Amino acid sequence: MAEGGESAIDVFGKVLTKLSKILGREPPFTIVTAELNAKGLIADGQLSAVKRQGLTNDQRGNEVAEKLKEKIGDSDNPNECVLKICDVFESDTVDYPTLKGYGAKMRKSISIKKPTPKKFSGDDEPDGPQGGYMYILDKAKQHKWTILTFLILIMAVAFGVYQLSLSTTDGTPATSKEPTTLPSIPPQPTATQTNPNEQSLSRGDTNEVLKVLNEAMFGPVEWRSLGLSLGLYIQTLDVIGRTNGDSNDYLEQTVKKWLQKKDKVTGTTWDDLIRAVKSTGENAAAEKIRDIVKKH
Repeated sequence: MAEGGESAIDVFGKVLTKLSKILGREPPFTIVTAELNAKGLIADGQLSAVKRQGLTNDQRGNEVAEKLKEKIGDSDNPNECVLKICDVFESDTVDYPTLKGYGAKMRKSISIKKPTPKKFSGDDEPDGPQGGYMYILDKAKQHKWTILTFLILIMAVAFGVYQLSLSTTDGTPATSKEPTTLPSIPPQPTATQTNPNEQSLSRGDTNEVLKVLNEAMFGPVEWRSLGLSLGLYIQTLDVIGRTNGDSNDYLEQTVKKWLQKKDKVTGTTWDDLIRAVKSTGENAAAEKIRDIVKKH
């Protein structure tokens, strides 16, 4: 709707008669109809019909005006349609003062007046969400000095409480209490429990190993099988076997080579010895070795 409740078609209707007498003249007939056609306000077929021979200027102008009126009536947005017509009438291309005047007049009539924001006073109640917002804003403006004063008062009280907390009742600064420190407890030593069977043996343990093998009743005649199981090469054992001695001597030499980690020996623990003894078939001796080591 236009200002004052008039529709776009009513606004155009007020100048329709006067436009009919102007639009058919030359100028501005040719230029203005071309511009109207370019903006889609008059179709090509309609323009051809208007330009047919035998029509007077008034008849041509009347047909152009009626076509524009029909266009406005059929438009989904009549206001926009009228404003397009105004653009043509007021354009520098048409450059016709009388049409410019009618264009400006219609544009002014078709302009939609913006609503003035409502101001609230007293206990007026707002209407709708937008009214509620404006009501709150208006109230905030009225009471801004009261709120500011209240905030200053709160800050003053808080500052006073802070100053009071910094001093005692006799005016001397309050001192903080010495922090209570608890006597430190020395760390308790942690006893590491190690499995004696997993402790590595060295060359100095040769006699101990021979003693345990003897107590476990391991047969010295199995010295070669034991040496192979411990990781000694057959060549090394052959060299031991060619020395002058008996099986006890050969067993001692085998144990020494093992504790020296000769050949492909990887481990020299009691567990390694127990596994090697088992591999010779001396299972009973292997179990006795385990028991003997536990007792030591």
